[in-house]
This record gives sequence, structure tokens and C-alpha cells, in this order.
Amino acid sequence: MASSNPLVYVDESDPRIVYSDGWALYPSTVAYGGTLHFAVDAGTTASLTFNGTRVGVYGCGGDTNQYGWPEESFVVDGKTYLIRTDPTATPNTQFFNVSFFTSPALDPGEHTLVVTNINGTAPNRLWLDWFWFDAVVDTTSASPSASGNAAPTSSSGIPTSSSNGTNGTSAPLNTAVATSSSPASSSGVTSSSSHSQNLGAIIGGAVGGAMALLILGVLGAFCFFKRRSARYQRGAREVCTLGQSPYR
Repeated sequence: MASSNPLVYVDESDPRIVYSDGWALYPSTVAYGGTLHFAVDAGTTASLTFNGTRVGVYGCGGDTNQYGWPEESFVVDGKTYLIRTDPTATPNTQFFNVSFFTSPALDPGEHTLVVTNINGTAPNRLWLDWFWFDAVVDTTSASPSASGNAAPTSSSGIPTSSSNGTNGTSAPLNTAVATSSSPASSSGVTSSSSHSQNLGAIIGGAVGGAMALLILGVLGAFCFFKRRSARYQRGAREVCTLGQSPYR
């Protein structure tokens, strides 16, 4: 029995992505997986064969002063669904996590997506970052290992865009951000609690010491006056014995 699985995320450097000649690998600290693939020649292709019901592509856009106005087509099983021109084009700002394409619902089964770079005039450059698809598996078997991949996230301070020129639904983002912040918050709570406990112990010790000194002082004064009173009474008895008033 087949069922739809959570999204499977495929980095553009994954061997499941098949590239034609003309693509180059580019390292990037803000890209998903730490790399991007780019093409400048018209007709270069990148394809993904998957077993699912929907597929999408994310990449980079903007900075038209350096990378021009790339144009690309998205074909699934031989049918062209979109010919796209960068909608995030700006003169000097490059955007990451830009949704290029989201397919409509597909029949469950194996499909092939082909991305083709159309505009090969300089300085146009097509940037690809990651793919995703809704997987279909047999419910009696284990889910594919790729479905456990972390969702791509936007790096702090990096411009992002979800514009894709289609009416499809974009793949969800920012899943990894909530779980990564959790350890820092937990550590802060532990540190604060420990500090409060130490402060309470110090105050308790100081108060206890002061009370002990006060009690010792009271006992010392009591003993002093008791001995003095005893001496006075003893002297008074001796005077009375001689027949004299002790108050004379």
C-alpha cells in the first residue's frame, strides 16, 4: 500500500542530481549543504529522478550586475511546466533560498525533473542550491533514509525569497533553526538556577553566623551579671553577720 511521506530534501551536490557538461561547483557558507552549482552556457541541464507526487527546486537570484538575468525551464516527464526569469532581480544584492519551481500534484510513481539553462549570454549565470520532493513508499517498508535530512534554512542576515512564479506551495523552511536554539536556552536556565542556589547558601550562612554570635553574646552577658550578682549577695551576707546594714 502506497502513501505520501514527508518531504525529501536533496542537496544540489547529491549524486541523484545528474548534470550535463558545463556546470561548475561553487563553495558557499550560506548555501544549503555548503555548495552551489552554476551554469552559464545555454542548453546545460540538471535532472532528478524521484518516486513521489510533487517536486520543487531552490536556488539563488539577484545581483544582476554580476550574474545577469538567467532564464531556465522546468520539465517533468517531458512536459514543460515553467519557463522562468529571475523575479528577485536586483542590481547588487544576491538572494538565497529562492524558490524556483514547484510542480503541480503528480500521479504517485517515478518521475524525472529536468532543469535547463536557456539564456547563455554573458554575464547570465544560473545558480542551483537544493531540490525537494514528496516521496511515495510502501507503508510496509521503512521510509527512505533521505527523508530524514534536515530542512534547508536561511542563514541569519542573508536575504531570502520564496518567489517562484507559480501557484504551487513552497517547501517549508526554518525547521532546523528551532531545534538548534534549544540547547542554548537550556544551558542558560541551568546556569541561572545554579547561581541562585549559591547566593541562597551564602545568605543563609551569613544569617546563621550572625545568630550564633548574638546567642553567644547573650549567654556571655548572662553569665557575667549572674557572677556579679552572686558576689554582691555574698558580700551583703557577710556585712549582715557583723550586725551592719549592707546599704549604709
